[in-house]
Amino acid sequence: MNKTFALLCTTCAISLVACGQTSHPTTGSSPSASQAVTLQTMSSQGAGAARPLDAGAIVAAKPTGQPCSFDSDPHVTPGKPQVFKGWLLGPSRKPAGAFTLVMQGSQTFGIQSTTGATRPDVGKYLGEPALAAAGFRFTGTLTAIPPGNYKVELLITRGSEAYVCDTGKVLIVD
Repeated sequence: MNKTFALLCTTCAISLVACGQTSHPTTGSSPSASQAVTLQTMSSQGAGAARPLDAGAIVAAKPTGQPCSFDSDPHVTPGKPQVFKGWLLGPSRKPAGAFTLVMQGSQTFGIQSTTGATRPDVGKYLGEPALAAAGFRFTGTLTAIPPGNYKVELLITRGSEAYVCDTGKVLIVD
């Protein structure tokens, strides 16, 4: 697949998510590319909904070259509240701002979020107090996501550039 085309598709898809575009799920056992997976956000640090995402978005992205972390409980039960938390630096070694939490398994889903949650432990660990704003934290309830294991990656899109940080973690949806 042409990397420029994949990057353009990724940028458009993430832009739609960021603009609050939604689709309405239809009945069926698993969501199609046009269906949203519901994420009921219960705090202001989070996002709207988990949406199907083209796995090519991750393949086309460059590594951030910076550390990141996903600190949530790896076990998720659909329909029950789940805290999603961690931290992320962008390629310029600053808090990433807007990003997509990507869950990659038999299908790929993305949840739009942003950094800004205070994490003094991150600033101390990295030796730069200003990086304490690199945290993210939101509580939500995933529904209509197929059971399975999902690799967690954090995707940053800035204009035509996309960057990814592999957290090395897996979410297990029961």
